[in-house]
Amino acid sequence: MQGSLRGGAAAPRLDKRLRMVANLLRHNRKLIDVGTDHGYLPAFMVIMGYSPCAAATDINPGPLENARATIEKYGIADRVSLILSDGLDNVPPDGEEIVMAGMGGELMCEIIGRAPWLKDSGKALVLQPMTKAEKLRKYLADNGFVIEKETAVRDCSHAYLALRAVYSGETKNVSKAYFYIGELLSGEISDDIIFYTEKLLSRIKHKADALNNTEDFKEEAKELYEIYDEISEKLQVSLRDFNK
Repeated sequence: MQGSLRGGAAAPRLDKRLRMVANLLRHNRKLIDVGTDHGYLPAFMVIMGYSPCAAATDINPGPLENARATIEKYGIADRVSLILSDGLDNVPPDGEEIVMAGMGGELMCEIIGRAPWLKDSGKALVLQPMTKAEKLRKYLADNGFVIEKETAVRDCSHAYLALRAVYSGETKNVSKAYFYIGELLSGEISDDIIFYTEKLLSRIKHKADALNNTEDFKEEAKELYEIYDEISEKLQVSLRDFNK
């Protein structure tokens, strides 16, 4: 999805990370963008006709004023509302596509936990954690959310992950490696997904090696090595299919 013309209005250009998030959103559903910053994502979705309306929220007035400037620039104040809110605390429960992007996975868990109305099969979470993705996946699995799709994108030397989850009401019994890789290698893979997975494996091994040098943490290191091996094996299977 690129910025372009629709009905005479230019849409904001999205960087690779936000474009990845936009591609996980379903159309014709109300969007809530939590921690909106400049409001580029809701502005893009509304201008392009992918979302009929949206709410842009942030905990701080400054970013919300940035979003206001974006919304006024594109003349979409009638379709994008601004809400000063800590997470979803002050947000009406009428959104259908709920985005949280560019924040830590642990913070996402807190926000979701304070919004029980998200436990509705008619709503979807599109999450782009910058850190602690493994804790976010564990929280989702433990609280009845199922991950429908995951993807990743490479932007220079950085790799970003995003996932789409819906509430099913059933807890998922998975291996500990699942919390680190989720559904990322379950569908069609790409060079970007491979890059993300290789960086993930490098981080896991680095942490395991460091812990293994301390007697008190050898068991934790052993667990991480097992996680590393499971993800590596899955990546090799995916690469064989990818290179056919």
